[in-house]
Amino acid sequence: LNKIKTENGRSISRRCLSRDAMLAARQLLKENRLRSSVSRAYYAAYSAVAARMTDESVSFAHGWNNPSHDQLIPWLLRNRQWTPIRRRQLTNALRRLRSSRETADYRPRHTLTRADAIRSLRDADLVLRLTEVSDENTD
Repeated sequence: LNKIKTENGRSISRRCLSRDAMLAARQLLKENRLRSSVSRAYYAAYSAVAARMTDESVSFAHGWNNPSHDQLIPWLLRNRQWTPIRRRQLTNALRRLRSSRETADYRPRHTLTRADAIRSLRDADLVLRLTEVSDENTD
């Protein structure tokens, strides 16, 4: 249930996608590709939350295999497995990540700084840690 089919027909877990996106975000930052780094950081966090939602058999809109972007924060806010402080940390980080990703992807006239990209990486890392998606976890 937490696997996604790739273009070559193989399956990959959402957690693996999350880790891969995070590694890409870090590499893109090293290459000073700030917009792409910010975008990958958001998708690392998105995939981590989507993995948790799938683990809990959440139904996704339109019969999709993944949640809409708008489903993540309400689900986090309703989820009682985390303390209110942790829910607030997760939702604040995810809101910042989504806003930064939308700026990176859709607002070419807005300048992104290295500090913006670093903040996105830190927010994504926080989401991955709090949702327990790390390099040490197995699928």
